[in-house]
Amino acid sequence: AVQEALRIGGEMTKDIAKFDIGRMASSYTAVLFARRICQLYFFMLLFDLILSFWNVGIDVLVWGMESFTHAFGDGPPATVPDFSDTGSSLGPTAWVIFAAAWLAYHLYSDFKPAWWIAVVAAALLALNVYAGYINATSYEMDWAKRGEQDVARSMQITAYLYLAGLVPLHLLFLAIAVRGQHVIHSHDSAERRLLSEYHKAQRPWLSSLRSLVNIPEAVRYGRQRILVGGLMIFAGVANFMNFWRLTIVFIFICLIPAIVPELFPKIDVVLNALMEWRNMRQVAIDLTLVAIILLIYLGIVMLIPLIISAFAKVAVHFAERRMRNSLEDIQYKDDRAPVLFLRSFLNDKVPLTRVKRSPRQWLLDGAGSLDTLDIMILAEGTQIGPTVALGNPNDPAPPYGVARGYFDHDDWQEAVTGLCEQSAAIILVLDQTEGVEWEIGHISGRKHLDKTLVLLAPEDVGTNRGTSLLSKAMGKMLDLSASDAKELLTGKANDSAMGFMLRKGEPELLTVDTPRQYAYLTMVRRFLRLLPDHDLKNVPSGASDET
Repeated sequence: AVQEALRIGGEMTKDIAKFDIGRMASSYTAVLFARRICQLYFFMLLFDLILSFWNVGIDVLVWGMESFTHAFGDGPPATVPDFSDTGSSLGPTAWVIFAAAWLAYHLYSDFKPAWWIAVVAAALLALNVYAGYINATSYEMDWAKRGEQDVARSMQITAYLYLAGLVPLHLLFLAIAVRGQHVIHSHDSAERRLLSEYHKAQRPWLSSLRSLVNIPEAVRYGRQRILVGGLMIFAGVANFMNFWRLTIVFIFICLIPAIVPELFPKIDVVLNALMEWRNMRQVAIDLTLVAIILLIYLGIVMLIPLIISAFAKVAVHFAERRMRNSLEDIQYKDDRAPVLFLRSFLNDKVPLTRVKRSPRQWLLDGAGSLDTLDIMILAEGTQIGPTVALGNPNDPAPPYGVARGYFDHDDWQEAVTGLCEQSAAIILVLDQTEGVEWEIGHISGRKHLDKTLVLLAPEDVGTNRGTSLLSKAMGKMLDLSASDAKELLTGKANDSAMGFMLRKGEPELLTVDTPRQYAYLTMVRRFLRLLPDHDLKNVPSGASDET
């Protein structure tokens, strides 16, 4: 069938289809930021809730110390902690914001046309601004009740400054969301289904909630799932570290009107001294002291994101250790047909080129979690079956990612043969090794090409080495001559071949302008969604009786 498709009209090189992955990757990137904004709203709510419980915990600790000193010393009576702050964080407004964020995230992730999604985004904007205004003005009311009118006035100025920066930021987020919706719906329904975050085997609402809170699909295979899920939710905060840093600096600037009078009550005296050029030595000392105190305060506050980021990395490492699986473990837990990942041990996890940094990328996607093809295949392949691979014998332990099976040097070919027969899909990364060359020949000889995606590693796309690897693989797997294979790889000046697959029995060359991580994501997702239907039942919680 492949030969017949290639030889129509006697011109082998003119009838092979080419598909531009770069266009879909660009659209996916645009809509990704809209989804990330919904996640950000959720984590802002979560962060506010954590801070509320933190403040209550500090109040309880202080209350306990005051009670102790009052009971065994001459200290003043203890003040009962005020739990109203936590109650407001769990109020109706918070739950409406959470529900709206989940709804918007779900709709964006499924790429379904819905004009009213802009209404949901606008509601998120209004609710967040309202909540920010209530939180800011509550401090003013507290100080006014205590008779501190000057401080209350300063807090009022702080609230207005905060809102002046909050509204434009949320309007920017709304514009990004609307643009993402517009870009993704420039594609037809078939392409949107291929880009959707949800596979037809999944429960969309449950999957969107899991993705919203940063819990990967692989948590189903892990140990201590509740603990791992909690750690990954906490790690989701780290994805927005740059946003938190920017927010803290902005809040600090807004608080200056309230902080300076407290640190320097006689500011009017200093200003008069500056105007009259009197007692300049004392003025210089006072101003220097205030500047030092402000810098120390800012430094302490800026430590918070650093501490959160450090703890998040530890949490991710701890969680990933509990989601590692061997080939035997994963096949025991999930009896669906596997997704097989073949590559050279010299390039075991296949690092991906990160997307080009931009203000949106810096603000909304700081972590860039899909850094390797290995982890990407784990995330995407788990939707249709367990993801498996042969492990490097030099591994001290199976790494986090695709489940590894370890075999002796004399047995690995037999293992690949069995896995190829069982698999629902095969993803092969080309390299100049004897093992990869044998795998190319085996896939061709056993006629597994209809379920195989052949890829170049990012560093090989658009290079002479990549062209050589791809032309040899196409020549062997599609039974082409070397000259015909090379001619197929010649495209536009800014277009490079990054792999090929069969679609409905006909070869399709996959091209891209820049081989970055989201290009690989959309390519892998498209390949898996175009596979014939397999046993796509839900992942079982344990082994079946038959297993």
